[in-house]
Amino acid sequence: MDTKKHIQMPIFEQKDLDRFWAKIRLTANPNLCWEWQNAKVGGYGFLKINHINIRSHRIAYYLSTGVDPLDLVVMHTCDNVGCCNPNHLKIGTQLDNIADMKKKKRAVCLRGDKNWTRKFPDKVKKGGKHPNSILSESDVVEIWKLKKNGIRGRAISKMFNTSEANISIILKGKAWKHIKL
Repeated sequence: MDTKKHIQMPIFEQKDLDRFWAKIRLTANPNLCWEWQNAKVGGYGFLKINHINIRSHRIAYYLSTGVDPLDLVVMHTCDNVGCCNPNHLKIGTQLDNIADMKKKKRAVCLRGDKNWTRKFPDKVKKGGKHPNSILSESDVVEIWKLKKNGIRGRAISKMFNTSEANISIILKGKAWKHIKL
C-alpha cells in the first residue's frame, strides 16, 4: 500500500498558474488527453512551486474542482499518467487505484517482499500506435540520426515539438525500446 504522504496544495500565484498551463498540450476535444510537456518522473509530470515538487495531474485536479486531494490518490481514468485533463481525473484511495488497474487488466501487480512489480499485458499499444503519441517510429529514427550528427537535445525537441525530457528518454533507450537501430 502506498504510504507516501502528499502535501497540502499551496496558494497559487498567477505566475504559478501561467507556468502550469504553459506546460500542458491542450486539445479542443475534451475527450483527449492533455499531455504534460515538461519534466516527468516515472511518466508523471511535476511542477516545482515554493521549492516543492507537485505532480501535475494533482494540480490539474485541484484547480478544476477546488478540492485538495491531500492523502488520496488522483487516478487517471485514461490510464495515461502524463495526462492533466480534469475530465480524466478522479480521486480515490490507493486500493481503489489498484482495483481499477486490475479491472482494466492494465497491469498485474504481484506483491513481493519489498517492492511492487508490474507486468504489462502485450495488448498495450506501443510507439506511434499509442493514441497519445506525438511521435512516429520514423521520427524516433530521425532523432537518433540527428543526435549522431551532433545536434543537441534541446534543438531536436524543438524540431519535433516535444519536451527535451522526452528526447532524453528516447536517446537513453528508456522509451521506444521496440525500435531497433
